[in-house]
Amino acid sequence: MDNRQNRSDAEEAVRNRSGGVLNQIKGNVKEAWGDLTNDPETKREGARDRIKGHIQEEYAKTKAQESRLERDLNDIESGKV
Repeated sequence: MDNRQNRSDAEEAVRNRSGGVLNQIKGNVKEAWGDLTNDPETKREGARDRIKGHIQEEYAKTKAQESRLERDLNDIESGKV
């Protein structure tokens, strides 16, 4: 069962980064196939998938940064820093 509320920010980052990379690859393949077959709809779908993948990767970077900042804050609050 995939429940986002049970995942940590770090897990969310990894999941989105890998999904983003896969969507970008899928998008690039679809765009190339659309070019090869002269199919503008497939090419548009590829561009959509590629952009979606880029957004997922950027989201993953944000979640990873959030996770690092929360760890730093917890360290400060617990007196480790």
